[in-house]
This record gives sequence, structure tokens and C-alpha cells, in this order.
Amino acid sequence: MPPSVRQEIDRSSFFDALRLFFPAGIVRCPGRHSLYASKVWRIIDGKRVMEHALKIEINPYLSFNGHCEAAFGFYEQCLGATSLSFHRYAGSPMADQVPSEWHDKVMHATLVVGNTALMGADTPSSHYEGVKGCSISLSIDKPEDADRVFNALAEGATVQMPIQQTFWTSRFGMLVDRFGIPWMVNCNQPPS
Repeated sequence: MPPSVRQEIDRSSFFDALRLFFPAGIVRCPGRHSLYASKVWRIIDGKRVMEHALKIEINPYLSFNGHCEAAFGFYEQCLGATSLSFHRYAGSPMADQVPSEWHDKVMHATLVVGNTALMGADTPSSHYEGVKGCSISLSIDKPEDADRVFNALAEGATVQMPIQQTFWTSRFGMLVDRFGIPWMVNCNQPPS
């Protein structure tokens, strides 16, 4: 973005300004921290030149040890999903690569919540390692909604940090749900 344009932009109009420089549909800002526009750069004659805008969406993909359908049904209720779909091993090219008792298991699931897709699958025990070193982080606008979602996910979970006010936000909590998936629930409102 040229310096003269950059100087005229305040925070509230940042995404509108980006839309001036990218084709329609490339820049979306569905959440506070989401921006689906990246730039692909090339060096031409020693100068950095933008080649094109690149649309990127980051979607968590979860592995389950045979409980994907139950987990995604649970998440659909907890998160108020707008869409849920399953593809099974049976009838797929993967059917002969899993034991026959796994044919009714989920080869791929997609749960749509707002503008985000949570994806997952059942992984045969020989390849299943569980979830380690990461969490699904939810950013929720209202404290009462953060409490509701956290309490719903906490059913049968191991609560690592009860949802509460912290120095950075009005509500934050951490848990590992009954399917072994770590979650962090964060409210976007600052503490009072």
C-alpha cells in the first residue's frame, strides 16, 4: 500500500482500504482477528513486487479414535453449527485400507460454525496419536455466550482452568473435552 494511502487510513477503515487494492471477495473480516488475504511476493530486478493476492483459510483438522461422529454431534450442539456433514470409509477408495469394522466410521467430517470449518476424521488405532501441543481457541463476543459455550463443552471434560475474568479479558477458560480435544474459550470484551 502506498505511504500516502497508508497515512489516511484509520483502524476502523483498514479493511475497506484493503478492498481498494484487492479484487472483490479476497478480503473478508468475519472476526476480530481474521483476515483472509495474503500476498505472494516476487523479487524482480532486486525489487519486491506483489505477484497476486492469495486467499487462505486455516481450518483445524481433528483426529479421533473412532468417536468422530459423536464428537462432531456434540460440537454441533455446543457451538450452534450451521452445517454438519460426514463421509464414511464404506464405499470410498479408502474402504480396503481399514478393517471392515471401521467401514461405518468417519473418513471426513466438516462442521461449519460462522465462517469457519472444523474438520476431522476417525483414525485407525495404529495411526492415532491423540491431540498434543495445541488447542482449539474460540473467540466469543459476549461473556454470557462464552460461559454458555464453555459449560456445554465442559460436560464430561477435564477443566484445566475454569472460565473466569482474567487481566486480559472478561472471560477465559481451558478444558480438554470428553473426546480428548483441548479447547480455550476467550471472550473478546476486556475485563471490567
